[in-house]
Amino acid sequence: MVAFAVDQHSQTRTDVVGRFQRTFRAVFAMVFGELDDALTAARRVHSIHTRIHGTFPHAVGAWPAGTPYHANDADSLRWSTRR
Repeated sequence: MVAFAVDQHSQTRTDVVGRFQRTFRAVFAMVFGELDDALTAARRVHSIHTRIHGTFPHAVGAWPAGTPYHANDADSLRWSTRR
């Protein structure tokens, strides 16, 4: 689910290095940063994820066509494979 959404809603294929840097800059800030930096990064990621949603046009892994997804869904945030 996450891989499909990343493919549909990011520039990963055209900007691999940039995507990697942006992702890990946020992760490192949340894990190793000062509290204010961690909260800023978390709020930014949440804000970005708020705009990421859709419906699978075809079956994706265990999810049938028509399944809605949203990046701030708890299972998506945990990269869960459960439905």
